Amino acid sequence: MKKGLVIGIVVGIIIISIVFFLLNYTYKNSNDVEVNDIGLNESNYALTNTSTLINATDDSRESNQKAEDIDPNNLSNTICNQLPTSSDFGLDDNYYCLAVVNHNISFCEKMLGNDTMELGNLEESEEDLNDKTPYYICLAISDGDSSYCKKATREDAKKTCYNVLAQTSGNINFCSDIDYDQNDKQQCYFNFVNALYWEDKSEKITTEDCDKVGMNGGNQDKNTCLAFKERDVSICGSNKNCLTFFPQEMSFCDGVTFKDEEECIRDRAMVNENISICGTLSEQTRRDDCYGDFSSHIQPSTTICDKIIGIERRRGCYIDAAINLAK
Repeated sequence: MKKGLVIGIVVGIIIISIVFFLLNYTYKNSNDVEVNDIGLNESNYALTNTSTLINATDDSRESNQKAEDIDPNNLSNTICNQLPTSSDFGLDDNYYCLAVVNHNISFCEKMLGNDTMELGNLEESEEDLNDKTPYYICLAISDGDSSYCKKATREDAKKTCYNVLAQTSGNINFCSDIDYDQNDKQQCYFNFVNALYWEDKSEKITTEDCDKVGMNGGNQDKNTCLAFKERDVSICGSNKNCLTFFPQEMSFCDGVTFKDEEECIRDRAMVNENISICGTLSEQTRRDDCYGDFSSHIQPSTTICDKIIGIERRRGCYIDAAINLAK
């Protein structure tokens, strides 16, 4: 099984596997954080009035919390409202972000009334336009209900849905609901404990969680989980797939064969909490992923997100920051 993270995987036109959702991480307490502390700069983005987003449409579903009850000045809502823009994007990602940070499905309903739902570009087929996968993922994550993940029409979207739902809810049992691919289920288990380890919440990893991780992956996967739980590198033994998640010299990645070399270097950035290491990666997409992982798992910061060149990945980074700061 590939050992990686799952970063917050965003819907709309952003169904991307971000190594990773999701997802959930070593960030500081956000209760007293000001907007400027995480890097928001109003001059850089075309802002949409949050109150306009909140009151844009009538809601057809029952909800414990109406959209108009949301505080537009809340930090996470502000970030949701200030996603980097381009002409290819509508408001679906904004609505998804607001739905998840507020646990409010009424924002998901607004996606159905948005003509650009999942467009991404103007050449999508009619079949794609009629696909409600982003809407179902929005309902699943914001309402904590995995039954909506089953409605996703694409396997990659299902995988995204279950991984994000498990990690944002803090409930590994949502991974157990994956019934279409055993490997995806095992990867979901691993991603869940890996995320807790990165966010310095190893005390939340249970022995039962590690039993799930090792169910089909064998003792090495289980021991990696136990190493995460105890934050004890000695449990890794000689398993490099485990050792890479602990402090190592940069030379550890020279000529690696157990995983992609640039993923190994990304691990060094994460373990050392040194974002400058991300800048040493040779490919822009790898640098983007590294910056996104760092913001998602180490420090939620739109300043870090703004280092990302790819607009979809940058928007996903903003959404992850908003969700993480809302926890």
